[in-house]
Amino acid sequence: MPDIPTSTDVEDETYGDHLSEEAAHERITVERHPSSIRDVINWYSYAEVGLSVSEENVYSADVSLDGEEMRAVVLAESYPAGGDVYGPGVSEPFTVNSTEETDITVEMDFSHGVIDERITYYVSLVDPNAATHNWGYASEAMDNLVQTSDPVEITEDGMRRHSPDYIPSDDTEDGIYTRKTVEGGYAIEFEPSVSEWDLSTTVPVYIPKQIYARHQDNQEERTLLPTEDRVKIVTEALELGFPEAMLNAFLQSADLDGNHDDTEMLLMMVRFVQSLPYVLDEQSVGFDDYTRFPSETLVDVEGDCIDTSVLLASLLKAWGHDTALIFYLPSNPNEAGHAAVGLAFADEDQPIIAEPFEESGSHYHYIETTDRWDIGDVPSSIDRRNISVVPL
Repeated sequence: MPDIPTSTDVEDETYGDHLSEEAAHERITVERHPSSIRDVINWYSYAEVGLSVSEENVYSADVSLDGEEMRAVVLAESYPAGGDVYGPGVSEPFTVNSTEETDITVEMDFSHGVIDERITYYVSLVDPNAATHNWGYASEAMDNLVQTSDPVEITEDGMRRHSPDYIPSDDTEDGIYTRKTVEGGYAIEFEPSVSEWDLSTTVPVYIPKQIYARHQDNQEERTLLPTEDRVKIVTEALELGFPEAMLNAFLQSADLDGNHDDTEMLLMMVRFVQSLPYVLDEQSVGFDDYTRFPSETLVDVEGDCIDTSVLLASLLKAWGHDTALIFYLPSNPNEAGHAAVGLAFADEDQPIIAEPFEESGSHYHYIETTDRWDIGDVPSSIDRRNISVVPL
């Protein structure tokens, strides 16, 4: 991994090579949402990015940042995610306050021109003493991410917003779920509950538009996938870091609400996934048998059995559980297949009544993700002889 560059590491270029001085400093102003979980970008231009940072608007799910010294790092990445990375810009060290915002201006250093290209800015916070930073992976990972900008196109006249039509721009709420569109992403809050145990919590999650757009760009590649490729969806989601970020939000929220134990947390995760609206692929995306990434399922607030199973399996795997995807492959070609999740408990004394499915030395308990079923309950329509269990 390369050393963190400073202004002296990057060859000095004049804006005249690409844009005029005026065009390079022309700002796009951000409409901020102070109550949002990720809300640090004030404005940005080709030359600079203006940030306002506090612990409150960063929302670190697993550690407190109050009083911590950090650097802000801003990358410019081709849109959608997974392409070229330009820049970066690195701020001077600053101290994060719990509620009072610190204003920071980060100067960008583009190593070559990006005229007529679409980019987004990727903002992260790093330890100011870190000697290395993996720029190629950081633009796709969630571990250091604070916020991304909306996609913009760079022309000789400056920057202008340029979002694709398939990116949702409206806000939505359905009782257990609120999606608010913010700069560069979606601030999502959901309220999982286990009514029989009187358990509930509120979980905030930030999903970058970058990640959603990347998945939307290759939809046709995820239709009629064989079993092994559906498993790869979970693997790639885990590599991108989104399930771990969502898990951390779950754990942090549960801790704030009274230190729910692992069993209670597990049931809240299951109940939340089970509560997402079921929709056929032909109706929602126009493709037959399409597999969503977890971030797509949450932003779209809907999915079919494989979508919700991939979401729950990703969360459980990020949590460290022995997890599998379970596929029902009926012998009758006119009968629809089905997908669910398998969970193997380290403690075999867990109070699960139904007989588990054995695979590779583990005993996987069936979890139905499309309706409110208890862990271990297998729908009567499922013939256990036609079950395929694929450990993750």
